[in-house]
Amino acid sequence: MQVFNCFYKIIKKNIGGLLLYFGIFIGLAILMSNVTSGTEMQSFQDTKIQIAVIDRDGSELSRALKEYMGSRQNLVEIEDDKEKMQDNLFARKVEYILIIPAGFEEKIKNGEEVYTENIKVPGSYTGYFADSQVSQYLKSLKTYLAAGYSVTDAAKNVSEDLELKGQVTLQGDTVKASMPSVYYYLRYIPYALMAVLIYGISPALRAFQNRDLKKRNECGAMTMNQRNKQIMTACVAFSAVVWGVFMIMAVVLYRGQLLDGNIKYGILNTIAFLLLAASIAFMVGMLVKSDNALTALVNIISLGFCFMGGVFVPQEVMSEKVLAFCKFVPSFWYVKVNDMLGGAIGITHQMRTDVWMGILVQVGFAAAIFALTLVLIKKTRV
Repeated sequence: MQVFNCFYKIIKKNIGGLLLYFGIFIGLAILMSNVTSGTEMQSFQDTKIQIAVIDRDGSELSRALKEYMGSRQNLVEIEDDKEKMQDNLFARKVEYILIIPAGFEEKIKNGEEVYTENIKVPGSYTGYFADSQVSQYLKSLKTYLAAGYSVTDAAKNVSEDLELKGQVTLQGDTVKASMPSVYYYLRYIPYALMAVLIYGISPALRAFQNRDLKKRNECGAMTMNQRNKQIMTACVAFSAVVWGVFMIMAVVLYRGQLLDGNIKYGILNTIAFLLLAASIAFMVGMLVKSDNALTALVNIISLGFCFMGGVFVPQEVMSEKVLAFCKFVPSFWYVKVNDMLGGAIGITHQMRTDVWMGILVQVGFAAAIFALTLVLIKKTRV
């Protein structure tokens, strides 16, 4: 087991960097799981803002519009003075000011086009939401008046109509309000696995590619097959230890959540990505010639895979074109499977099929990278 022991002596020299990546991952995973898992999308609620309505018409319809806006937002009384309005907006006492012009009711009754004025905080999306409420009210009001309703009845009917709310219920056995924290932990494992395996395995493999060392080994009693078997055993053992440490941390941090029925598929998903990370570490270790290049590749590969695969940037916010490209990145399939499992209660037949497809795609990438590395090694030796 001389080669095996030598392999781990080389890894031991890089223990500081390995612990650094472990620490970054643990800190990041705990932080993000605590922040994001507490945000549950159980229902939609209107966000009320501070608004003011300046009624320069003083008519029945203008008062009805003011009353309606007061029921949808927090109504604040301010003076009809340009400087006072600007002061209130600047101090954020109000975010939106609606100005109903004189002749408002008369123009509506005559079927003329009516334009209200407004002043809002620059860049405030809530102001545009208030705009849509005013527009909706006026559109409904004109419809009732055109149908022959009186001003009083039209205003009453519009207010009643716009107060109606539809109840939306999410049904089915595959919906959760939010992912359990353990799945946020698992989402960030690709970064750590990739970084730790490349930083651990690749330098050791590169050391055995040293020309003088290879010639010396060829003169020894140990055959090439024996050396390769010990190197492969060391790689497998190191990968298993790294994966085991991350799983132990999951047990320590999220013990109660490991009873989730989907967690077994989540663990299989991490094993599939482990194979992928190990194959990339093997490629880097066998083909990279300098320490500086190896150190740079650790960050480029681990961060690149995570950003493009949806680890750091949620796949939900990516455009269709970006997602189409990201499907060629193995970590995309890992995150897709993880989020699918974390966002479901139970698992349907179709979902199980999708999960296995995502896992097998990762294994396929791992096999392809390993085979490509062997081909490239053979070409460099010819």
